[in-house]
Amino acid sequence: MIDPGDFEADDVLWFRALGTLSYFDPVTDRWLDAPPAGERVRFFGAIPPDVFISGDPDELDFYRQGTIWSGDTLTGPTESAIEQAAADGSIHSHLDFCVEDSSGDCSLPGIGHTGNPSVGAYLIELELFSDALDHADQQRYRTADPVKVILNHGLVADECTAAIEALSHRPTDETPEPTPASGVLILGGE
Repeated sequence: MIDPGDFEADDVLWFRALGTLSYFDPVTDRWLDAPPAGERVRFFGAIPPDVFISGDPDELDFYRQGTIWSGDTLTGPTESAIEQAAADGSIHSHLDFCVEDSSGDCSLPGIGHTGNPSVGAYLIELELFSDALDHADQQRYRTADPVKVILNHGLVADECTAAIEALSHRPTDETPEPTPASGVLILGGE
């Protein structure tokens, strides 16, 4: 949640997708560069206002499919709106993520959807930004430092802690340690 007054009314918060999908294997306690069975993470942003207004069916379908991180690619919109600020400058938005198996089915335990992605943690990275301009046509807000998002799919608390701790031991991870302006967001499905 972004508190009242943090944005101006009607400013739009966006995300920018970065990198590819990594997977934490609870058996080896290590992060792998790709999930073991072709799993993907899909994130659904909002359709940008100009695309919605234009009504172009191809553009609308492009945004409706969501952004998809896999072990070797990033497909779909790499930038998309999340939410528009309320009149008081606040934003409250629920982000819609889905961990998919290789066939594209989401797994949402207890809700009845199909899909069976591997038990583990899935790591994506994104930046948050606004395209709002000030009176001099300059960017009003600084783009946030990248945020790592861990999606916990079936790990117990100790395994999830191991996944977080293992982030600092990843040989392919050239990202510096988190600073006060960056962080890790952990989401669980069970």
